[in-house]
Formats: sequence, structure tokens, C-alpha cells
Amino acid sequence: MAPYSQIPGHPGFAAYVAGAGNFISNTAQLIAQTLNPFTGHYMMAPGLVTLEMEVIKWFQHMVGFDERGSQGFLTTGSSLASMSAISMARKEKVVGFDYSNVTAYTSADAHHCIAKSWAVLGFKKENLRLIPLKNFKMDTTLLNQKIEEDLARGFKPFMVVATLGSTKTGAVDNLKEILPITKKHNLWLHGDGAYGALFMLTDAGREILKGINEVDSVALDPHKALSIPYGTGCLLVKNKDHMLFDYLSDDSYMPPRPVDQVDYADITPELSRDFRGLRIWLPLKTLGVGPFILNLEEKLKLAQWLALEINSIKDLEVISNPELTILTFAHKKGNEETKKLMERINNQGTLFLSSCTVDGKLAIRFCLLGFRLHYDRLQKALVEIKGMV
Repeated sequence: MAPYSQIPGHPGFAAYVAGAGNFISNTAQLIAQTLNPFTGHYMMAPGLVTLEMEVIKWFQHMVGFDERGSQGFLTTGSSLASMSAISMARKEKVVGFDYSNVTAYTSADAHHCIAKSWAVLGFKKENLRLIPLKNFKMDTTLLNQKIEEDLARGFKPFMVVATLGSTKTGAVDNLKEILPITKKHNLWLHGDGAYGALFMLTDAGREILKGINEVDSVALDPHKALSIPYGTGCLLVKNKDHMLFDYLSDDSYMPPRPVDQVDYADITPELSRDFRGLRIWLPLKTLGVGPFILNLEEKLKLAQWLALEINSIKDLEVISNPELTILTFAHKKGNEETKKLMERINNQGTLFLSSCTVDGKLAIRFCLLGFRLHYDRLQKALVEIKGMV
């Protein structure tokens, strides 16, 4: 059945924000699932929980969170991580349980998991404000205006979700402009960095993501930019006290809570959870972080080079230049020709690309992320594309 699936680890896969699982993580997964430890409680697997906590500390250090005051956990992906963040923001910022006038704000290009989480958590769908874009980023002037308008109309804003690398164009919302707005209105700021946050490992990424150390929470996906197998996401929260749940239940059958350690069962929606830490810890301990950084730096450079090459082809135009490693382009003759071109590219077999709508125009999207995708493959694809237009 496998040949009938998309293979994100293939050297020609450039369609979606998906990394290629590394083989060392497969060994880690074999060990983890053979041991099958229960890591929801520290005392049931103290050494292995400590190992997972070390992974969290690496990510805390990467984004600039204080290790003692912040906390985090590994989850299945940024969909669940962002849902957890919205839940925490609600607990900290919303008084009472009447959500009819409660509002939050995010980019019109935010990942659809934000709106889905909003609905699952019981908010009115129309109270999630989708702020229009300016240069593919959330327009912060309109963000501030909308918050002011909602306050004047009796609404209760409590949260802003910044997109740190959009799925369509890879654009990163301007945190330095958003932070003063959220501080002014005492709003929780969550960064959806599923794709983009791990570019903090690179010099270029740290410049683009300035201000990430000041957000209240950030989601990131090692199973994208770190080439870890699927099912490995992460949520980091700046104030660990905000992660505790407030609920009533008889839990006398649960193991005693540790004094100075974390019980993931107390800060995540999950009790039963697979041992995710080893699939990140083992490849980083084996190889060091260097190869992972080099992969991201390579893709940043390739994206810039590719945009220049596409722009040099007479009948093509770049729609969105890459801020990270995603770029979109289209045929100058319109949507129908763009659609035909993408079909021809994908039928060639050198690259697999996808499409999206940008500013009402059909665009073909390159996403450069997998560690097997290199210059030679893109160079061959460009020769083929030039022969198609």
C-alpha cells in the first residue's frame, strides 16, 4: 500500500511543510515502544521523564525562555499544542464562563487548526477575528484597530495568535509590532511556530523571529524542521504556573506528585502518552545539532536562489518571496495555465509540488525542508520547468 502514499522523505518532495523522518529516530522509536514506559508520571519512569525534560530544556533555551520559570511538553503536533495554549489563555485571561463576548485575533493566513481549536473549545466561531494581511503578514495596524473597536462594543479580547511561518507563504508575523499591542491590552500572545520556530537554530531565523522570547506560549513541530518522525510536536509556556489545570476529580489512585519534578499528566490533556522524548534526544545526542542546523541553512539559501531563478523565467512570476523556505509562483497568463504547469511538473517525477490561493490568484508552492532535497534536484527541475513554459 505504501507506493500509493505521498512520501515526505523523498528527495523530490517539496509540496508541504513536512520533514523527512531520520533513521536514528526509528531506532529510538523501537526502543521506546519496546520498553513501553508510562511517562505521564515522573515516579513511574523517572530517568526517561528526565530525558524528555532535557529535550524540553533544549527548546526552552532555543527560544530564550527561562528554564526555571517556563515549562513545556511534547505532544502529537502543533494542532494539539495550540489548542492547549488557547485553553491556558482562557483560564488565565477570561473571567467566568460566559464566552459569548469573548474574542481572539489571528492572521487571515493562520493555520486552520487555530479556528478548529477555537470551535472545539466552545467559543463562537465568529468571535475569532481574522485580521487581513499586509505583505503576507498580519496587518498590526488593523489588529490594534479591531481590538479597540471590539472593546468599544463591549467585547472581551483575551488572546492574539501570531503565525510564525504561514503554511501558504512561510511569512512570519511581526512580533516586535504585535507585542506592544498585546501588552497594552493585557492579552495572551501565542506563537504558532509549527513550521517556523525551529529556524531559531539559524542566524537568519533568529533575526526574523525576534521577540519570540517574550510570547506567552509557542508551538513548534520537531517532525517538520528537525526531521523527526510524525507525532512529535511541542508546546512551550513562559510561565509554568499557567499550565496547571483547575478541576475536581478523585485521583487518589494516581501516583504521588514529585516535589521538584514535572508530572506531564498535570500539565497536558493526556494521561496515557507514548514516550516521545527519545526520538528527539537520540538523534541529537548521536549527531549533535550541527547537521540539523546545516539542513535548515541550506534550505534558506536554496529558497532565495530558487526565487531568483523563477523570476528570470519569462512567463513566470514569483508571487511571494521566501522569508524562510517557502515560495509561491504562478504563470503570467493566469490560473488555468498555472494549474496546467503544476500538473506537468508533478507528472515529470522530479519534484512534487502543491498549490494554494494567494491574493485571489492560484499559485504553485515550493516548500524546501526535507534533508534529502538538495541543489541538484532543484536544478534539474528548473531545466524541466523552463522547457514547459
